[in-house]
Amino acid sequence: LFTIRQKGNCAQCHTVDAASRDPQKSLFTDFSYRALGLPRSKRIPKNADPAFIDLGLCERVPVAGIKPGAEAPKPQVIEPASCGLFKTPTLRNITLTAPYINDAKAAFFIDPPYSAGGKNAGKRLYTHFDLDHTRLFDLCSDMKGDFLMTYDNADEVKKMASERLFQTRLIAMKNTHHAEMTELVVGKNLSWMK
Repeated sequence: LFTIRQKGNCAQCHTVDAASRDPQKSLFTDFSYRALGLPRSKRIPKNADPAFIDLGLCERVPVAGIKPGAEAPKPQVIEPASCGLFKTPTLRNITLTAPYINDAKAAFFIDPPYSAGGKNAGKRLYTHFDLDHTRLFDLCSDMKGDFLMTYDNADEVKKMASERLFQTRLIAMKNTHHAEMTELVVGKNLSWMK
């Protein structure tokens, strides 16, 4: 997922120098601003107001001279061409920066190597393909927030999802050879996928 263009290509923006052991060369961000076009998150309190639109980089809130307790001034649009752009966050040390698993506002996208049920694709594509799938499903059960996980359509995966009362849906996909297949989507609540 991280480096494969067809799967997510996270490394395009969250850059890493795999050949170097120097942490300064693997900051997991290119410091760029990107327009991702993500849907409005209902988990962010400001988004409860349908009139609120986060304009990203083009919007600046003046803070100089504001007294504590005073109402903040209205944001100003400085550069219209940069509306909707957001800084690529670093993923470095993300496992150490907060207990995300206990944050009900956090949502996770998980795309593990497809090595469940004796599949070999994960072994060919990933350096770290050896995964304890049961442990991953147990961690997902413990999450306070929601998650969306993609997996190969394997009976073992369906069984693990069912045992934890997760919902599953099949979606169409194409592999790297353009063969049409199905992929399994797993989550706590997939009612939005109808």
